[in-house]
Amino acid sequence: MIKKWLYYFYILSVIVLILYLALIFIFLKKDREYIANISSIYLEKQLIASKYEQINLIKKVLSNEYDILKKSYKYVQIKEIKKEIKSLKKLLEIILLVDKKNFYIYINNYFSKYKFDFNIEILNEKKTVIASNVFFDNGKKRKLKCNPLKNYGYCEVKNNDYFYSVTFLPYIKVYIVAQKQFAHPPKTYFHPLFLTLKSFPDIIVPNVKGKMDSDHFYIFDMFKPLNLFFGVGINYKKLENFPKKFTKETSTILFHRYLKLIFIMSLIMFVYLVVSTYFLFKLKNLGVKIEKETLYDKLTGLYTRKGLNEFYDKNKILLLLDLDNFKYINDAFGHEKGDEILVKFSELLKEFFDGDIICRWGGDEFIVLTNKSKEKIKRIIEKINEKIEKLQKQFDTKLEKNLSVSCGGSISIKSVEEKFKEADLALYKVKKTTKRGCRFFDELDYVKIENS
Repeated sequence: MIKKWLYYFYILSVIVLILYLALIFIFLKKDREYIANISSIYLEKQLIASKYEQINLIKKVLSNEYDILKKSYKYVQIKEIKKEIKSLKKLLEIILLVDKKNFYIYINNYFSKYKFDFNIEILNEKKTVIASNVFFDNGKKRKLKCNPLKNYGYCEVKNNDYFYSVTFLPYIKVYIVAQKQFAHPPKTYFHPLFLTLKSFPDIIVPNVKGKMDSDHFYIFDMFKPLNLFFGVGINYKKLENFPKKFTKETSTILFHRYLKLIFIMSLIMFVYLVVSTYFLFKLKNLGVKIEKETLYDKLTGLYTRKGLNEFYDKNKILLLLDLDNFKYINDAFGHEKGDEILVKFSELLKEFFDGDIICRWGGDEFIVLTNKSKEKIKRIIEKINEKIEKLQKQFDTKLEKNLSVSCGGSISIKSVEEKFKEADLALYKVKKTTKRGCRFFDELDYVKIENS
């Protein structure tokens, strides 16, 4: 499987390399065609188009500054309105202190004499006009366009052409409503635009900057908000020499284009190598994972039959172990408890046969390859049986059948198949007699095999 993927990887690498070379060839061909098709008329159009781009850029700069100046003028007007309202607030406080009874008379008298350059009204708590610089508005009901009580007694509404504000005076319980239609700034206010225009090189502004001559032809445009004309000149000689100059500059441009192309393609190849290397490691890890899954048992973590064959040593003693009455555990307590017993038993084998080869042969059968002596092996089996007995008592109160370990061993120097047969015959003798113990093939006088 991994070799197949490696094969695909190498094929893909060759395709990418061919694609890389093909792209460079295509770009070279296009550039040759581009240079061959250049004409003086086309270049002249390019030069004129660049001048139009310059004019459009200037118009954008002027437009941005024009908007800024308009906003500034609006800000000045709003500032004046707020200044007038502040003065009016102080006046109302004074009137309230001097003569509270004739408060409304003093206010209307003041409004009739003082000329505001915006509309201003004073409303009572019921939103009725009690004073206005437009006399005929007195007594009319008003609906406020914003609520000053939500913003510490002041609110405002403004857009491109209009300003509206409401100020609430809690100690007098009146609203001061001001509204104004923004005036257009005078032409003198936009004097900085002329300075900006004059700062651009090679720009003609009639009666302001530059003079026209016969060596140039001119492109003019107008900045409509101020009806301001300006233009740019193109020298005839420069226009004639432009194709030659352009041809010289083309080599530099192409050089940079190829540098850019090489950089892009190198980046693509780098990304490709990184990604392909990543997938190669993935495939390698996958192979390791598959190999691990075939060598190790998922439930217990012990070696499988394949793992045993991988590490088999004929000089070691082969032990075949089987759990007695394991079917009873599965039937009485369920397969989950059975799996738990198998895991616990595996842990005991790892504990007592530390450093030895331990394999789960299948079901409740296990194989151990060890260099320990026969006497020590028998003592280990006894200890394991004691621990299994304690383990069963933890969950099985009835103990109808005792869970134990039977073991058969072979000490001969033979193949794994032959040693397994000898150990199996020894195990058979144990299970048919006492169970819960360990016998070795060389200790048997005879083995009677029953037909099933």
